[in-house]
Amino acid sequence: MLSQAPQILDTWTHFVATAGDCVESADGFLDSWYGRYMSRWPSLRALFLRDYEEQGESWRELGAKFIYPPVRHRMPAMARAHASLLEIIPEIDGRYRALLGGRSAMRYVICVDMGFAGWAGRYGGRRAVFLGLAQIARLGWHRAAALRDLLCHELGHHAHGTWRRRARLPDSVRGAVGRLYGEGFAQRLGHVLGDGRWHQASGDWLRRCRQQMPQLAARFLAAAQSSGDVRPFFGDWLSVDGLSMTGYFMGHEMIRSLERSGMSLAQIARLEASQVETTAIAFLQSFAHQRNTAG
Repeated sequence: MLSQAPQILDTWTHFVATAGDCVESADGFLDSWYGRYMSRWPSLRALFLRDYEEQGESWRELGAKFIYPPVRHRMPAMARAHASLLEIIPEIDGRYRALLGGRSAMRYVICVDMGFAGWAGRYGGRRAVFLGLAQIARLGWHRAAALRDLLCHELGHHAHGTWRRRARLPDSVRGAVGRLYGEGFAQRLGHVLGDGRWHQASGDWLRRCRQQMPQLAARFLAAAQSSGDVRPFFGDWLSVDGLSMTGYFMGHEMIRSLERSGMSLAQIARLEASQVETTAIAFLQSFAHQRNTAG
């Protein structure tokens, strides 16, 4: 049977022609990004900016802070990421379709983002993975190994949602522990689809996550049970105890603990919301208790 080519919306060439050289000022770049580059895909532009609007944030302020600097200084890294993505998407898409079956068509959008490296969502009525070249370059994830892990992680989100929908469950579980569960599942399934690496890891990040697990679990549990704001555990621009993106590590470890108990990934994907809450709290408490006894 002939393999099915993935559907890729590649906006890089249009970006280079319309906004890639508008780097003398942040305002000039953002005007070109909005009015020349993204005007070709207004629904895509609206999708990118909607999240900022819902949070009451200014996309221009955050774009000037996080997106303009890498575009100005790291265009070669963005170009390298673009070329690598075109090479690796067909292979990884094939693995994803083999795992999920015939009803797993995916759209891949390669773009110059407004603050995300990877994002699993929908576009044009289809499931989509958005890959943001500016954020990828800013985080140093432009090499093929990191990009494979990033892409597999986002496809892990879609696999999770697909398995849940097939079980007549909501795509995701809401709340702080629901995010831990969802990101942890995507990370674990991303490892299964890919090479088992961590695109978030740089330096001694993985060692420090393991070492600080009791403190991180206690902090996450406290945030989940009070404000519910666990963004510092996931946003790459935020940190907890000097470490960013630790929620992905903790969530992955929670999923692995369920696998060790005898559950398959398909079974873990179909947990009810009440089961997720009970499981996550027990998992976090087990590590937080280690911190208390050590103290």
